[in-house]
Amino acid sequence: MSEYFETLRGLITPSDCDENAVITSSALSACMADATAHALHTLGLGPRQMRQSRERVRLIHEHLDRQFDLGPGDIFHVESTLLSTDQEAHILEHRMIDSAGGAISCVARTQVTAPPLPQTETAEPADQVGVETYRGRVSSAQCDQMRHMNVQYYMEKNSQALAQIGNMLGLGKGFYPQTERILFERELYAGDVLVMRSAIRQVEDDRVHVASQLLNGENGDVAARFETVARLWNPADGALQPLSSGVRKLALSFAPATEDDFPLPRPITGPRASADVPPNTIVTCRRAVNTWQTDAT
Repeated sequence: MSEYFETLRGLITPSDCDENAVITSSALSACMADATAHALHTLGLGPRQMRQSRERVRLIHEHLDRQFDLGPGDIFHVESTLLSTDQEAHILEHRMIDSAGGAISCVARTQVTAPPLPQTETAEPADQVGVETYRGRVSSAQCDQMRHMNVQYYMEKNSQALAQIGNMLGLGKGFYPQTERILFERELYAGDVLVMRSAIRQVEDDRVHVASQLLNGENGDVAARFETVARLWNPADGALQPLSSGVRKLALSFAPATEDDFPLPRPITGPRASADVPPNTIVTCRRAVNTWQTDAT
């Protein structure tokens, strides 16, 4: 394989950066590890095949060549290609690209030991719905004591997908969710490769209704569905802004969320929470907001 194919799509967060608001080498290396996992999956070595093999992917050499630095809030994607392979190791090249400007931010080469590549590659499904807005992997640090991916990381991946949609609509930073709803379908585990696909359900003067599906990239199963209402906020003062006619027109031309492809979630039933605090309630969480939990603004 000599052509490049997409292996990662996401957003740089403050926790990925140092005190100078520059992506760290450790964050870059983590991105390349995720890209490597997706590349091997595309080449026929998905998580299932790796679990069945006694061999494991092991990084034996990595070379990072920075062209320019990305910072908090920057949208990126990674394209990869297989440079060489033999019975002992595979060498991959990755290009991290600034999705907003199209320039290459970093070129990396990784050499890994893994089982020999099969004769056939993993083909992407032909009947995919919506637009791809996220591509990544579940890390062990994102899983709970039962080895399931924790709910906060489902929401994180939806936020990254929303940032990609904002970039596609030409909005840049400031396109954030006002309301979010998630329905869990299947559990995800460490090592699973993920793809998010999104579509627009409705466009109003000041908000966009987005439907998204988080898929297990190996088998195409829907792991979670999201319904998000997103609005444009001014990062300087936090004020809500209306959407221009050009943005609304572009959003309407985005992939529509049809009922067949993105079914509406079941309605919420039962009593709603009261705004009044009952006298017998107890405090179950008390904490501060850390810098790494904030967004780019």
